Amino acid sequence: MSGSSNTGDATIAGIAAALRDRRAELGITQEALAEAVGLPRPYLSRLENGEATTQVRRLVEVLGAVGLVLVALPRSHPAVREQLARDTHHRRKRPTRDQKLARAVATIADSVELPLAVRQLAATLAGTLTERGARSVQPWVSTLVAQLDAVDVNEIDSRRTAESIRELRRARNQLVHIQPGDDE
Repeated sequence: MSGSSNTGDATIAGIAAALRDRRAELGITQEALAEAVGLPRPYLSRLENGEATTQVRRLVEVLGAVGLVLVALPRSHPAVREQLARDTHHRRKRPTRDQKLARAVATIADSVELPLAVRQLAATLAGTLTERGARSVQPWVSTLVAQLDAVDVNEIDSRRTAESIRELRRARNQLVHIQPGDDE
């Protein structure tokens, strides 16, 4: 265990030095950095001097036990840029407002729990929404939601349909506040 402790101490010392050097390189005072990250300045000073907290030491020990090391590199380092690019590529993109609205409308159109007139309006809206986007179908969304306002979401058995009704209500409220020319 003492071997891993020495390695941990060296790792912590290296990270502390990297933090201290980078802060100085950027011309930031300890006080300014501490304020920016919401830490007391004395605590930041202890981090920069390698007087790490118990949690940091434990993290280094656990990483070492599974063959990993904790390394502090600037974002501009090629390995960091590569990892950030990989993480961004694999991260699932959030759907746009139009995609959420289209999915909700399609669910409403397919729901057998809702009246036929509501499903037909949703089916028509789904096609137009795909072609023109949310702004151009705002009146139809409002009409559809007005019909859905008579539906008690708590009475719907399908969670997906209930959530789609809620999503359409949110979309209506958002679309009312969008002015022509606003970006999404």
